[in-house]
Amino acid sequence: MANNGKIEFSCLCFDKDNQCVFGDDPSRLAMSLKSNILLFPKNTTITDHDNTKTLIKDNDNGLVLSVIKLSGSNFLDYTAVFYLKCEIIGNEKNISYLDKFRLNIVNYLVEQKLGKIYVTTDELSSMLLNELYIKMNKVENLLRSYITKHFSMTEGVSYWFNNVLDNEVKNKTGKRKGNEDVFSTIVEENDKKGFVVDTRMYLIDFEDLGNIIYANSFGNLKIEDLVTRIENSEDLDDLKLAVKNNIERYFQSFKDVRFQEKWDFLKNIRHKIAHNGLISIEQKTKADLYLNELINFMTEKDTETIGKISDVDIFIDIEKREYSYIDFHHKEITKNELILELSNYQKWSKSIGRDFLGLKNFLFNRLGGMDFHIGKAWDKLEELEQDGYIQIYEWKDPKGIYTDQKAIKILKDLPIYSV
Repeated sequence: MANNGKIEFSCLCFDKDNQCVFGDDPSRLAMSLKSNILLFPKNTTITDHDNTKTLIKDNDNGLVLSVIKLSGSNFLDYTAVFYLKCEIIGNEKNISYLDKFRLNIVNYLVEQKLGKIYVTTDELSSMLLNELYIKMNKVENLLRSYITKHFSMTEGVSYWFNNVLDNEVKNKTGKRKGNEDVFSTIVEENDKKGFVVDTRMYLIDFEDLGNIIYANSFGNLKIEDLVTRIENSEDLDDLKLAVKNNIERYFQSFKDVRFQEKWDFLKNIRHKIAHNGLISIEQKTKADLYLNELINFMTEKDTETIGKISDVDIFIDIEKREYSYIDFHHKEITKNELILELSNYQKWSKSIGRDFLGLKNFLFNRLGGMDFHIGKAWDKLEELEQDGYIQIYEWKDPKGIYTDQKAIKILKDLPIYSV
């Protein structure tokens, strides 16, 4: 809002082809505007200040419109130029009135055959967008947090980031790496080879962040990746799972809240905020509604994720093969269920081109995510190892992509036990 408590809307208007009936006379343009009942009521006065400026005062709505003729050039591609400046007292009633007035006046100027119009100031849009920014920032960070937690815990920390982004976004984040200079400086000083403090998610645009949920597939489905997945799939169900979009594979609940529809609308509003765009009250109201809905949804999803972490009731020292746990009424897994999930985990790993079965990922993310008791599952894994069906070993990545970790090797066909 302007310092004098008024809201300003202004535009620069050019007559390109000498087609306007009022020529270059500001008083005639002002009279034409005053006579439009969509713009001004009867209780409106008009005052000429000289041959270059005319004022229209709408006393009912506290609005003043200045119509000013500017000095142009006969050698350029226009025959006249006008500057229209509207000011209105910034109360709630007048804000609603200005919302419609500015649209009506621009539409009318187009009808008068002005060849080019620029909106130069729209303080109403600035006010509306500033009111949305805090919520927009919150929902963006909630999604960023949720994506980071979900993929890092379910896919491991070494390579998930590159697998959720396409090449275009990877290139953009690479070019922006210097923008994150707070926590990232710690990394540069102590570990120049990787990201100990990984802030790359903060380099991703609002639109690209939403695409991770509803447009991308894990691994990005490049031609070579698709061929690998086809080769590694043992049956059609495996292949269907491998090529599903993330929203089908990981984020079904996002479909229930019409996430894509809302995020697509909000990304346009986000562009307006970033680039000082123009917005109507109707658009602002819709954005407020969508933001409130998604903030509530994402807060619940984040709570679910944190809940899974805080509910872990077991400590496992994989090196010493020692564990302790407290039973918080998690489901006890049967040997049959464990074998079934281990078999499915093997198929899933093959479908994404992973040639090892991470032990922690299987226990904590797959079985823990299903609310199975991790300690009891560990017991049954050790039984399978003692019976010669599996081996728990130290896996080292020959390509150096993944960190060294404990993994499960299936030595022979798994038995089928009764429940």
